[in-house]
Amino acid sequence: VVREVVPGPGNAPLVIHIQDIHGHPQAQENIGSLVLKVLDLYPEAAVGLPDVADFASVDVEQIVALEPDLIVAAGLGFTPADVIARLRALDLPVIVLYAPSVEGVYRDIELVGSAIGTSEQAIALTAVMRADIDAVSAAVAAAGTPPRVFYEVGYTDSTGEIFAPADQSFLAEMVSLAGGDTITTGDPTSYQIALETLIERDPQVIILGVNPFYSPTPTAVAARPGWNVMTAVKDDKTADTGKFKYGY
Repeated sequence: VVREVVPGPGNAPLVIHIQDIHGHPQAQENIGSLVLKVLDLYPEAAVGLPDVADFASVDVEQIVALEPDLIVAAGLGFTPADVIARLRALDLPVIVLYAPSVEGVYRDIELVGSAIGTSEQAIALTAVMRADIDAVSAAVAAAGTPPRVFYEVGYTDSTGEIFAPADQSFLAEMVSLAGGDTITTGDPTSYQIALETLIERDPQVIILGVNPFYSPTPTAVAARPGWNVMTAVKDDKTADTGKFKYGY
């Protein structure tokens, strides 16, 4: 959840994000000089700065007090609709982003760039992203039968809850573009998958979407109850996104 206010030179716009962003750290460098940045990308710089949102609530009053030039909210219910309505009723500019596809991610980046006057930088960034993803897709096109891939968004040790790409999500599409047979939740509006379903799908590769607040290891994954029967665990085919250029 975005929490960091980073002042920029001159009259750079104040942009408040009240959502999680799954993206490229370079996007935060290119997309504005005064921006409420993502805590998981810049954790050290965020210490001591005001919180405007968490997974359960949004502090509308504090957002209003910051006098933002633009507010970026998340679609699909990640930012409550009533919060968006309250902010707009106060004549605060709000754009709502939720990219169900990789193409949608490009459009969202370019939309934010346009909204804060950095269209050229945003277009340059998406051009690099397109080229990189296209190159990967071309490289794996003739690789044969795609392996069954589980991209883990999150896991709760205390309950055993497992979070994965939803159907028709950009995460699922990215795994497919990289040559994998994506294991999804089976629902375009849910990011939770049952252990029984995951065992039945039997991933051959597990990719861990790590961040500063969630950093499981392959050893920890292998020790989870029920996970030792999966092919990826038995064959030691588990890796985290820190080993890749683009990470969540």
